[in-house]
Amino acid sequence: MITLTEKNKIFKVFMEMTYGCNLKCRHCYLGTDINHVQTRFTLEKAKSILDELKAAGVVEVTFTGGEIFSYPHALEVIEYACDLKFLVTILTNGTLITEKIADKLTQLPISEIRISMYGTKEFHDRFVGIEGAFDKSLHALQKLNEKKKNFCMASSVVTNECVDSLLELHQMLENRELDIV
Repeated sequence: MITLTEKNKIFKVFMEMTYGCNLKCRHCYLGTDINHVQTRFTLEKAKSILDELKAAGVVEVTFTGGEIFSYPHALEVIEYACDLKFLVTILTNGTLITEKIADKLTQLPISEIRISMYGTKEFHDRFVGIEGAFDKSLHALQKLNEKKKNFCMASSVVTNECVDSLLELHQMLENRELDIV
């Protein structure tokens, strides 16, 4: 059980639901051999943790991974967090967001979704180690924002290696009326 006082109250929690990921990003702190551990929490354990966080007064939960949507119960846990009235943020690479997932996400009271994008198509795919990843991420970003305006934005880690490509990405997203942070 989590016990806190007013002086040490936790406002925001990041929940890494899985180490599993379908990409191989150069900057990933989880390392290159993460896909052998797919699930970090059972559904019951995730819900129990959320119950404890709510009881402790936590206001915001950010779901991430690895890749959150490689976690088999991602939508159930996200919906449960929304039902508990947390402010919910999702950090994802967007490549696993199907039409069904997009429909469900846009029906939930989620604060924001951030999709990782690192530069132009060629740079992004090279940086994440998977050809075609850029197109999938961009498709998810566009699809989510078509379904719910200003719901989703691109986000990036700025490195020496990607800074020039990010400027081109920013311009391309701006031309499509999509946001990047």
